[in-house]
Amino acid sequence: EQKERELEVDVRETLKALDLPLTSKGAEEALIRIGRWTSPGGGERTRAWSKEVLDAASAYIDADAKRRILLSLACSSSSENTIENRMDLTSLPSICIDAKNTNFRDDAI
Repeated sequence: EQKERELEVDVRETLKALDLPLTSKGAEEALIRIGRWTSPGGGERTRAWSKEVLDAASAYIDADAKRRILLSLACSSSSENTIENRMDLTSLPSICIDAKNTNFRDDAI
């Protein structure tokens, strides 16, 4: 867990390093600069997603569908809401999207 915390980068730190405002527009501009977002309205910054990105998105959709099935089974299979009747989903991939300084990490995709 310590190594994971060392790898975390606060969004604010990243935007400051890129000399961008600490706003949603700044975050959008950062994503455009690194090629992970296309500029609204087109222009020279707009480019088609690479095959690798499209393949990764497709794989994510498949993995998410499986995750939803597992979650549905976990929720419907137990008649009681007890720890003993829960399904362990800790092996499923997820990415924490909480801020670096948060005390309670509860947001993930």
